[in-house]
Amino acid sequence: MSSNQGSHRNAGPSSLSGMLSTLVPAIVVGVAFLGFFLWFRSKQKRIYQPRTFMGNFTQEEKTPRTKDTMFGWIKDFLSTPDEFVLSHHSLDGYLYLRFFKILVIIAGVGVIVTWPVLFPVYATGGSGKEQFNILTFGNVEDANRFYATVFISWIYLGFVTYLVAREGMHLIALRQAYLLSPFQASRMSTRTVLFTDIPEAYLSEAKIRSMFEGVKHIWMATDTEELDDMIDDRDKTFTKLEDGECTLITDANKRRIKAEKKRSQGKDAENVNHPTEWIDVKKRPTHKLKPLIGKKVDSIEYCREHLRELIPKIEREQDAHVAGKKPLLSAAFIEFVNVQYAQSAFQQQVSRLPKRFQARAIGARPQEIIWKNLNKNWMLRDVKYVLATAIVVVTIIFWSIPVSFGGFLSNIQGLVDAAPWLSFILNVPSQILGIITGLIPVVWVALLMVLVPIFCRLLATFCGAITTAEVELMTQQWFFAFEVIQVFLITTFASGASAVLSSAVNQPSQIPNLLAQNLPEASNFYISYFILYGIGIASLQLANVVAVLLYWVLGALMDKTPRKKYNRYTTVPGIKWGSFYPKYTLLGVICLSYSCIAPLVLGFAVIGLVLLYLAFKYNMLYAQDCTPVNTNGAGYQRALQHLMVGVYLAEVCLIGLFAIKTGGSSGSAGPLVLEIIFLVATILFHRYVRSMMAPLIHSLPRDLLSASIHKNAIPTQAEAEEGTAAGTLGQEMTDLNDKHGSMDGLKHDNGSTYLQNKPQGKGPKVWLHWLLHPTSLPQFADFFRHPLPDYSEEVRREAYLNPSIVSPLELIWIPHDEAGISEHEMQQSRKDLPQVDITDKEAWLNEKGKLEMPFSGAEDEKNSELARRAPIYEQPVFY
Repeated sequence: MSSNQGSHRNAGPSSLSGMLSTLVPAIVVGVAFLGFFLWFRSKQKRIYQPRTFMGNFTQEEKTPRTKDTMFGWIKDFLSTPDEFVLSHHSLDGYLYLRFFKILVIIAGVGVIVTWPVLFPVYATGGSGKEQFNILTFGNVEDANRFYATVFISWIYLGFVTYLVAREGMHLIALRQAYLLSPFQASRMSTRTVLFTDIPEAYLSEAKIRSMFEGVKHIWMATDTEELDDMIDDRDKTFTKLEDGECTLITDANKRRIKAEKKRSQGKDAENVNHPTEWIDVKKRPTHKLKPLIGKKVDSIEYCREHLRELIPKIEREQDAHVAGKKPLLSAAFIEFVNVQYAQSAFQQQVSRLPKRFQARAIGARPQEIIWKNLNKNWMLRDVKYVLATAIVVVTIIFWSIPVSFGGFLSNIQGLVDAAPWLSFILNVPSQILGIITGLIPVVWVALLMVLVPIFCRLLATFCGAITTAEVELMTQQWFFAFEVIQVFLITTFASGASAVLSSAVNQPSQIPNLLAQNLPEASNFYISYFILYGIGIASLQLANVVAVLLYWVLGALMDKTPRKKYNRYTTVPGIKWGSFYPKYTLLGVICLSYSCIAPLVLGFAVIGLVLLYLAFKYNMLYAQDCTPVNTNGAGYQRALQHLMVGVYLAEVCLIGLFAIKTGGSSGSAGPLVLEIIFLVATILFHRYVRSMMAPLIHSLPRDLLSASIHKNAIPTQAEAEEGTAAGTLGQEMTDLNDKHGSMDGLKHDNGSTYLQNKPQGKGPKVWLHWLLHPTSLPQFADFFRHPLPDYSEEVRREAYLNPSIVSPLELIWIPHDEAGISEHEMQQSRKDLPQVDITDKEAWLNEKGKLEMPFSGAEDEKNSELARRAPIYEQPVFY
């Protein structure tokens, strides 16, 4: 039986050929993508370096420009610290890079701790395993050798548990310093709290002001359902009108160009006395009022008429909302004069009844609010959340059917033994078989998981999430459950089960022993997994193929108007934390789960994680925007807690394997008892740390908020520069610092608060300081020491009103053309639709009839400035 099992393993992913079959194509694909990236990086700056010249469009400062040579930029990239992302992107962006560093530390320390001890113990275990399987738990016959496994698990998993706790404390200190810096504390969103489920008796500004101190401004939410429909109708009609105008001008100029070409060749061509004669009446843009059966109308004429009727209705409806003549929702946004008052209101229980007058969010910017969910009461939200969670659970259960197929493919020999009619698969060449068992299962599982985060976001919105950050955090929770159960557990057990299925049918009593011998072999699937992620996904991230397709292929096909072309040029892709964190948190869970069972996985993990870190660092510095969704570190905190799932899985698996291996023998039960003790200790320590940090995760402590109650805690720009601010937050924190010592990781100077330098130098002292001083924080940029300028009255008045209430009329933007059709259309539009402005500035049709704009050439600083001259450009507001 053992000889047969050995042959099974050689044919599956446990063999060296299986690993090579994954490694070789991954390297080929990785080198191709890397070469693609290196070649086009300096040629396509809009895709690979947009943040070097498009800072204003992402509301953040620009990344310093690097050398344009193929390799000259690498030194600048590697020397740029992650703290640049902290100051010029967002707290979430910095923490995401830090998360990869933590994963690298976990895997790297695992290699240092486990390999010198467990490799010799497992390699000489005497169970007769071959190739990679000789280095796994399953190769050990003597149960006394498991004492080495136990004590190594104590050291390594204990270190990881401490590291998670240490990072939690670091996050709290970093978040406090970040939010209390004058720059962040002066932002309107930092001082604005969203309350929902407000009782009807309190739905007035006067009542709300009487309940809180330090209220500066209140935005009452109103029922905009009818207005939302009108705005949606207006925007769709406007888009159709603008598309129609551009199509009309483009088609007419094609006729003009053809006529001029004939004339230049000495052929007869039509003579035109007026620009409108270039327009083919039969080709004017048309559409049907209803799909298929609707009446066909001229798009331009119909849209003008419809907008002429619709715009006055919208304006009357908007005025009624502003005047407070519309029904109020049970929600309000309250801006306070400083962070202290905002945090006090956010933390207190306002109503004597549970879940009434709830503080639902603080720090949420207007663009992050899901307005349609504001009026959903707490009971409906709770019911929908339970229903959504049930849907996720059911989906996980049924999703296991196609996912488990990938696990069975990874150990095809065991599957053939269970189903002999599949033996024809073994006749294919060994290289092809290696791809089937090594590469295809990984790709199959990855493709199946693409739709999951999309589904989770829809469920989160359905169950009443109030902000995009809340949506991402719910998605992160559910998607992580998917990843652990489907990609890890189901795949692992499917692979292990297929290896023992044939023998188990003939010898049922040997099932526990067979499972203990073969379950560790499933770890070889994850060697392929880390190879694919580390080489393939990292190079794919750099190559940014999706952005290339969207910008050059889809853009060329779809962007036929100046507005669409401009929006695609100025929109930098963002990061959705709810789908990004779980995918890579799973890598940490896999490392931890197999760290003591099959330590070889850790070595491949280190390489893969380092490559991923470098790829994501490049994209965050040069190509991606981290600001669209702001969780203020909550995504990172949740990812850290998810890593503990890997610790618990590792301990539980070891307990199970010890129980199976010892077979209940009292003489060899020592490892089992010791591991159970360690599991209990881990649970108690983890619960203690979580309970200790829980009050500080989502709120700021009063000792850091002890600014003057009656004065604004944020110094003015002049006060910050002169250092004369009286009663400021910085002065209060300085007094606290003198009395209790610097426990918050902050440095105080001239009444300002900013992050102090991390410890300098190299060697063991720095590492020891890093481990034992979690509140030692990196440095912010200097501009964090100064508050933002005051907001204008218009910005403050409209900031947290429903977008439908303040949605302005867009101007129609068409391209200028030599035939003069754009001038004619502008005259006609101003006559038929005087409420809407129209322009043909900063866009034109070239001699070939193609749309061009000032920034159509090579992307650089000059063209970025030209793009800001566009008639639809708006200066971003730092809410």
